[in-house]
This record gives sequence, structure tokens and C-alpha cells, in this order.
Amino acid sequence: MPFPTPYAWAIGRAAQQLGAGVLDRSFGLVRQRHRLRFDYHQGSRQNAASFAFQAELDVPLDLGLSISSGATDVWGRFAQSFVSYGDEPARVQALATPAVQAALMAALEHTADVADLPRVQLLDNGVRILTAPAAADGLPFGDDGYLVHLTEAASQVALAALEAARHVPPAASLVGLARDLERVARDTGMKFRPTPLTLEGRRHGVECRLAASRQAPLTYQLVLEARFVELLGLGLSLGDRVEAPDFLSDLFYASPRFETGDAAFDATFEVRVGDERRARAVLGDVARRQLNQLRRFGPFAGDDRGLTLRLPAVHATGESAISALGALGDAAAVLSGLALERRAGPYR
Repeated sequence: MPFPTPYAWAIGRAAQQLGAGVLDRSFGLVRQRHRLRFDYHQGSRQNAASFAFQAELDVPLDLGLSISSGATDVWGRFAQSFVSYGDEPARVQALATPAVQAALMAALEHTADVADLPRVQLLDNGVRILTAPAAADGLPFGDDGYLVHLTEAASQVALAALEAARHVPPAASLVGLARDLERVARDTGMKFRPTPLTLEGRRHGVECRLAASRQAPLTYQLVLEARFVELLGLGLSLGDRVEAPDFLSDLFYASPRFETGDAAFDATFEVRVGDERRARAVLGDVARRQLNQLRRFGPFAGDDRGLTLRLPAVHATGESAISALGALGDAAAVLSGLALERRAGPYR
């Protein structure tokens, strides 16, 4: 089926060369620890046509980061071409290694202004390149090669930033917690990163992750995740009980409320599923007990992919964080139909 865009052939060819899935005016693909996406925005009387390239990091950085292109320096100097901001300048400086600067300068080359917006930006969540289609005119790439070139340029910036982040110290308020988590990682074989502050591993076969998420300047939250071994396929929505009339709460859910018959559990949790028969098997006595234990750490949410718990980072310790992550992993394991092997090591 032909694309309704003058760049249909170029978009299709570029997607083919990159091994990307293509849809109308965009394509996307997944690389190690980042996702790439291209979008063609067709022009109108009010807005110029543009090519937009994004590289989204798997876990956003926690720097309050903004490195944005301004006026391009004719001598190719980074400091004159980019403006940098962040919560803690020393951490931003540590991230902006020569490799990151070189990748940003390479991404900036062969781009053109679109409505005076930044051509290249490196933010906490990843990279964005915005350019006018006319920037490809006269270059040796050709239209499809130009799309491939800038997609790879966005990827190179993301990879350089991820590598540099390994050596960026944690936020000042998270130093104590980072020290505790690094010790846990050494003892358990889990993976530790200081920026964003992250701890990853497996518990009872379940992938678990703890990451610091920036909520505001110098303010962080711990996001704990445990992924089910396989998608549950229940159409599950799990969270705290909503105190509202049924007709009102039903407006916000695609599936009806599910009652397990456990009065205490049903009074605590709001459960919505599309397959009630299978849900009764999944949410058995052991699963409900594990979810009740997990609720002691705070409100959490769940869907067919896994469970997520959010905790304030202030005053958090390695012991409290790893206990919460353990409870999350145990609950996800039981809902996945796995037995909890108490004799085995908790993580690997």
C-alpha cells in the first residue's frame, strides 16, 4: 500500500536498511538500551515540513539534563554550538565527555533549522534531532541514506551518553543509598549503575529493577519493577481500591471489577480482568498473601506485564529498598506460577 507522503520511497528504503518496522510516515526499531524512531511531519501553511529522529533511553537519566544546539559555530566548537543545563553542573560536566560532545557535533552536521527550534537535544529521556527535509539536498547520502545517517547519529549520541553515565556520580542526595545498593550488587551479583541510580537482577526467575526517577529539581522517587515471566493475558488492572460508586469507577476501566471472595483482599485492591476464570486461578491464596505483604511497602500497580511500586527516595536505605524489591519479585513470581525457592540465593 503506498504511503501518503512524498518521501514514501525513502522512508521505506531507510527502514529496510535499518531492519526497522515501518508505518505510514514513521519507522522504529529497538537497539541495546534505547529505542529509535523516525517521524516525517508534513508541512502546512502554518508549519514547515520536518524530519524528527528520536533515541529513547531504556531508563531516563536523573540529571535534569538539557544539552541543546544553538547557533552552530563555524569552527566546529562544542561550547559555542551547544548550551547545557542540569540540576548539578558537575554531573552534567561529567556526562559531557569528549565522546558525547563528538557524537552531538556529528548529529548536528547536515541539519537545518525548523522554525528556530533546536536541531539537536540530549535530555534525560534521550536524544532528539529535528531538521528540514531540504537539508538533504546536494548531499551524497540521497534521501533514504540521509534518514539512515541521522537515525544512526541519534543512536551514537544515545550510546555515548549511556557509556558516559556509567562514570557520572549519583545525585548528592542519593549518595548514601547508592553506596548501600552498590554493596548489595557486589554481594548478590546484581547489576548496579550510579546514573541513573539503578539496581537490576533476577529473583525466582523474575526480572527485577530499581531505578531513581527525577520528579523535580533535586527530588527523586524510587521506581521498582518486576516483570512476569510471560504476559498474563488477563487484561489485568491491579491497584488500590477506588472509593467511588461502581457506575463511576467503571467509567475509567475497560473491564468489570473482579471480586476474589476474600473480603479483606477485595476491600484493599481494585482488580479488573477480562478473563475471570483464569484470574481465579492466578489470584489464589498464595498470590493474595504475597500481594498483601507487598502492600505494606506502599501502593503499587500491576498489569499483564508486571508489577510496579513507587517509593520516596528521601531517607531510603539499601536495606529498605532491597526488601521492597524482594517482596515485589516474590509477588510477580507467584502470579507467574513459579514456586518460591527459599533455599536458593535471593538474586543473581
